[in-house]
This record gives sequence, structure tokens and C-alpha cells, in this order.
Amino acid sequence: MGFQRGLRRAGHGSGIKLTTMLVKDFKDKKVLIMGLGLHGGGEGSARFMVKAGARVLITDLKPEKELKSALEKLSEFKNIKYVLGQHRSEDFKKADLIIKNPAVPDNSKYLEIARKNKIKIESNIGLFFELCKAPIIGITGSSGKSASAALIYEVLKKKFQSVFWAGNLKTPILDILGEVKAGSLVILELSALQLKMLEPHQKSPHLAILTNVATENYQRVKDIIFKFQDEDDYLLVNKELKDVEAKSQIIFYSGESQDAAQEVGKIFEVDQKDVQKAIGDYVKKP
Repeated sequence: MGFQRGLRRAGHGSGIKLTTMLVKDFKDKKVLIMGLGLHGGGEGSARFMVKAGARVLITDLKPEKELKSALEKLSEFKNIKYVLGQHRSEDFKKADLIIKNPAVPDNSKYLEIARKNKIKIESNIGLFFELCKAPIIGITGSSGKSASAALIYEVLKKKFQSVFWAGNLKTPILDILGEVKAGSLVILELSALQLKMLEPHQKSPHLAILTNVATENYQRVKDIIFKFQDEDDYLLVNKELKDVEAKSQIIFYSGESQDAAQEVGKIFEVDQKDVQKAIGDYVKKP
């Protein structure tokens, strides 16, 4: 096993160019962020777009007092505009790009306005997969994402200097994008909502990990994480999910986080003594 052939790629997509957009494309564009939220995703999108030179407007149905913590984290960016406690129809007609929070339903009347006006609607996870230069290890499932990601992160750090861990409720994914290089490795925790928003991009992680699908929302979207993989990619899947079929190289594992980390260590050719030490040291942590 090895990963060298996949090291040049980020999210893989059959017949799709690695990068269909560039960071410079956002300069001077009117970007509307729909849903600031309180989990960091909206903040990360705003920071990324401001640094890219975009003209950012954030709109959220929640009033200012309910978004206080998120607003404080963006206070250094004086050029961000806000429409809080409401959405305005005109904002969804004038934007060049809309980045919607995963919690915003696809049938929102405001998104319908944007579609009628041919405004591009994006997500932070979609943007990340389009722009990321490094291989992505994507982890999804009803449970076990964070524990698996933490152990895999520790294992990969034993061999690689540039390893990033973000996504879901972890570090906002667009916050790390500027630091990720072609030789980096990126570990992403992916929720069911994020997978659904990723599907239109026809991209899958180089290494997809499916921990379990104990809830209905994950049962509906589980195939998306490996749907666009090919024979150079890897799918690490809980052995209880025996019906999984993919074009990639399938490896069944116990579903335990430590087992997942060991298998990832093999794929990325980390010395097994280092793998065992990384797992042991992590397990000993209080």
C-alpha cells in the first residue's frame, strides 16, 4: 500500500479538473454569507473572503445579541457589512456569490430568489475541496469522527510535518486553507449536511473513512464520501457495512478509532512503532 500517486491531489473527482476556481477569483466580488451561526463556519467563510479581497455581507435571521460571540471574533474586519434579524430579498439578487450555512434548507425562499437571478450558491466545504492543494482524509459517520480524527492526526504527525485537522465542529475549514500546501495532509470531519453540500462538486477525499451509519441522516448520504473516488483512492469502512461497493481500494476495519488510525498508518507508510507510540500516548492523555 502507498499514497504517493494520490499525494498530488486533494478531493478527487472523475473527469473534473483539480482546481476549477482560484482564490484570486473572489477579489472585489460581492459575497453574501447566509447564516453566520455560532459554530465557526460562517466566521471562517467571512475571514477567508475578506482576506481574498471580497466585499462581504453577512445576513442571519438571528438578532445581534444572539450572535454576540461570533460577531466579536470578526470585530477586527471593519469592512464586513451585516444584516441581522432578517434576510432582505434584494441582497440575494445583487450578490456575485452566496455561501450558505449547512443548516439553511435548500428550499429557502431566499435561495430560490438567488437561483432565479442566476446567482451562484456555494458552501464552505465545497469551496475547500475546490481550492485545497493537498490530499484530503475525510471522516464521516454517526459517531466516532472526532476520536478517529484525533488519533489519525497524532499518527500522521509522526511522519509528516504539515498535517491539518478541521471540519464539522472543529476548526473552521476555510481558516486553514491559506496554510495548506501541496505537500500537506488534511484531515476533515464531515457531517451529513456537509456531505450533501459537497455532492454537486463531484469530489471525494483521497482517503474516505466511514465509521458507521447508525442514524437516518447518515444512511441517506453515506455513499457521497466515496462516490467520486477512483482506483487510486482508499475507502476505510466499518466491517458491519458489508454492502458498500466503490471504485476505490476498500479496507474493512473494526469500527474502532484505534484500528482506523492503525490502518491509516499503513496506507501512509508510517513506521508501525511510531503508530503504536502515537496511539499509546494519545490514549494515556487525561
